[in-house]
Amino acid sequence: MLNAPVCHHHDLCSAEADALAGNEFMFNTPDLQGLTLAPFRGVRYCPTAVSDLGAVTCPPLDLLEIGASAQLLTAEPRNAARLLLPNNELAAADRYRHAALTLRRWLADQTLITDTEPTLYVY
Repeated sequence: MLNAPVCHHHDLCSAEADALAGNEFMFNTPDLQGLTLAPFRGVRYCPTAVSDLGAVTCPPLDLLEIGASAQLLTAEPRNAARLLLPNNELAAADRYRHAALTLRRWLADQTLITDTEPTLYVY
């Protein structure tokens, strides 16, 4: 019998684990409606404020190393790392308050813009 990790957050995960363990497998999920996609108004860098997206983007938070963030922050003052990994010299609550202020400032000075129409984005 195969031991599979079980996710207790969703019935389908448990069903998959049972199937992997050789138990009978049946979907009995009348509530399951499937995937729902909803358009939203994205926030992105304004092309007239930022000419090189490579200079202001950074890896996802789970891949961004603390040491690497210092290089991103010094190279470009509008790098997204300022929002993802705010100033480590501040207390935790102040770090995120500072990141929120930075986000508001970038929206106000149009470093970042909000799309006018809700859209589905491909990633």
